Amino acid sequence: MDWTAVGALSGLGAAVVSVVAVVFAGLAHRRAKEANEAAEEANRIAARGLDESRVANEIAQQANELSEATKAISEREFAMRHENVVINWSFQWDRKGDVLRVTNSGADTAHEVSVSVSYKDFAETYGPFPEVAGLGEIAIELPELAEMRRQHSSQLTGVRRGRFQVTAFIGIQYLTPMGNPVTPELVELKLR
Repeated sequence: MDWTAVGALSGLGAAVVSVVAVVFAGLAHRRAKEANEAAEEANRIAARGLDESRVANEIAQQANELSEATKAISEREFAMRHENVVINWSFQWDRKGDVLRVTNSGADTAHEVSVSVSYKDFAETYGPFPEVAGLGEIAIELPELAEMRRQHSSQLTGVRRGRFQVTAFIGIQYLTPMGNPVTPELVELKLR
């Protein structure tokens, strides 16, 4: 047996196997490179998806906050419409002190109370008074009436004595305990 021929054949076989291995290695390398490029593209797509998901989550969170605020407003509106409040006003004229006494004869507190008084050529709004509790009172001095009464008395002489009287119109604006604005009709009051 010729060992040289066997060695040559073995070397030739090894060379063929090496060439085939290099070809397969090249193909494998190209496939691996394509796989890496595909993986990088998938990562870019996933990153964009993650960014879009974050934006969507922020929008959803804002929508939830807006929904909660809307619900709170709706509940407050419902409560305000169905508020059961007892606020009534009574008026008393103290002619000795020329003071108009405005009393909350109800049980609940009125807030931001403004009182408008008008008679003859006079019109004035007093307040706002921060709050007037149930059975609380506002005293409004009207010194203009004292002057009108004095002028009236000085114009009358002798037997002709008349009674001094002025018709005043009083309006009250206020907020209920829940913040509902109330503007009742004007009240007519004879001031003597």
